[in-house]
Amino acid sequence: MGSVPPLLSFLLMITAGWVYRHQLIVIEFLQAENRLLKDRLRGKRIRFTDAERALLARKAKAVGRKALLELETIVSPDTLLRWHRRLIAEKWNFMHRRGPGRPGIMRRISDLIVRMARDNPGWGYTRQSSTRLRFQRQETERKSSCQAQSSRGTSRNMQHRERRARRR
Repeated sequence: MGSVPPLLSFLLMITAGWVYRHQLIVIEFLQAENRLLKDRLRGKRIRFTDAERALLARKAKAVGRKALLELETIVSPDTLLRWHRRLIAEKWNFMHRRGPGRPGIMRRISDLIVRMARDNPGWGYTRQSSTRLRFQRQETERKSSCQAQSSRGTSRNMQHRERRARRR
C-alpha cells in the first residue's frame, strides 16, 4: 500500500484537532457546571440509589484515580473506587447459585432419629449420634450396592466392597 496523500492527511489533522478542541470545550463546560452544582449543595449530602452508585463507580473506574483527583467530583474519588470494589465483590460472590442453608436430611432418616430418641430415652446425644452415623453408613452402602448391581460393577469395585466389609 502506498502512503496517504498529503492533502488527505492534512484534512485529517485539521478534523482531529477540531474534534479534540470541541471535546475540551465540552469537558470544561461540564466541569464548570459540576462546580456550580456542588457550590449550590453547600455541603448537603446527596443520597444515591444503588443503580446510580453502580453507574458512577463504573465510570469512575474507567477514568482512574489520578484523573479523579484532578476533577471536582460530588463524591470523593476514594468513595467512588470503594463503590466499585463493592460492585465487583457482589458480582463474584455467586449468591444466586447457593441454596438457603444446609441441605436437609432425608425424611426417612429424620423419622428414624425421632423414633430412636422416643424409644430410648436413656440414650444420650453421643449414643444417638453414633447410631445415626451407623445407620447412614448402612444406607449409603445399600444405595451404592444397588447402583453397582444395576451398572454391573467391575471386579475392582467388588474387591473394594469386600475389603470394606472385612474391616467392619
